Amino acid sequence: MTPPSPSPARRRACGLRLVTAGLALIACSGSLRLVESLRSAEFLARFDIQPGVGYLAASGALFAATGLAGALSLWLRRRWGAPLAGGVIVLWLGWTWFDRLLVARTPQTAGLPFLLAASLLILAFCGGVLWKEWRSKREPE
Repeated sequence: MTPPSPSPARRRACGLRLVTAGLALIACSGSLRLVESLRSAEFLARFDIQPGVGYLAASGALFAATGLAGALSLWLRRRWGAPLAGGVIVLWLGWTWFDRLLVARTPQTAGLPFLLAASLLILAFCGGVLWKEWRSKREPE
């Protein structure tokens, strides 16, 4: 008689893998923004851009850290991973709108309907996937 084999780990749903990959992409773009703003600080200072290199570096560091934390928490299946990931996505979308409409020297109004539709689609998809993941963590197995 063979001993019972341990139950195989529950596979991650395709949507959850997609959200995790999106958070990893946010982390990668944030780290690239941080590195490139620091590397090109002297070049960017010549153009006197506003709000400045410090803003670019700080926002890059913020999204590198939060995107990585959100992706890892989902990948490692932490109980608090879905709420954290949802918060990172809402923060990222809110910052995108804030940056585009209020921080930019000349507000970029071209493509606003597309950006609004894409933002709502991202929120709906990620919200549905993360809600399902959060509910599965709350229910006893």
